[in-house]
Amino acid sequence: ITGACSITKHHKGLHSPQTQRLFGYLLHGLRPRFWYWELIVKRLDLLLCGIIAHTSIVPNKTSKVLVFCMLSTAALMAQIRYEPFDGRQARLMDSIERASLQARCFTYWAVVVLLIADADSGLAIFSCLVVAVVNATFLLSLGFFVAVQSARIGFVTPEEEEEEADTGEESGKVAQVMSMMKKVEGKISGLVYTNALSTLMNEVRDSVVS
Repeated sequence: ITGACSITKHHKGLHSPQTQRLFGYLLHGLRPRFWYWELIVKRLDLLLCGIIAHTSIVPNKTSKVLVFCMLSTAALMAQIRYEPFDGRQARLMDSIERASLQARCFTYWAVVVLLIADADSGLAIFSCLVVAVVNATFLLSLGFFVAVQSARIGFVTPEEEEEEADTGEESGKVAQVMSMMKKVEGKISGLVYTNALSTLMNEVRDSVVS
C-alpha cells in the first residue's frame, strides 16, 4: 500500500532518475499506462490467494480450489485483455506471462474436474501426468526464452532496446528470429494444452459414465 501510494504520487514522472532508483524493479518492462500492474494487480492476486489458503473465509478445501480456479481464470483474462508489458522482443514478456497463467489455470481446473467427477486412483494418476506435462512444457518454453535472451544481448544496444520499448518494433535479424520463435512457441503450447485438455476431459467423461 505504501509503495502504491508513493508511485501514485510520482506517476507523472515514472522515468525520472529518482522514481527509477526507488521503484524501477516494479516498473521496468511495463507500458507507462500500466505502471501499477506489478504493484497492485499481481500483488492483489497473491494477497487474495494467501487469504483464501490460510483463513477460513472459504470453508472447505474443494471450495478453496474452486475459488483459486476463478482467480487464476480472472488473472489470465486480464493478461490477455490488457497485455501490460511493453513491445520489446515481439512482446516476449506478455508471452511468458500468458504461458505461466495458462499453466496455472489448467492445473487448478484439472484438480476441480477430478474432485467433481470423484475420479478413481487410475484417472487421478493419469491426470497428474497430464498436468506435469503441461507445466514441464511451460518450463521448457521459459528456458528457451532465457536462452534466446542470453544470445540476444550481444546484438542489441541499450538505445535500440529503449526504442523497442517505445515503438514495440524490432529491426533486422532480431525481429525475424523473435517473430519465428513466438510462432513456434505458440504452436507448441497450443498443441500441448489442447491435446492435454481434450485427453483429460475424455478420461473424466468415461469415468463418470462408467
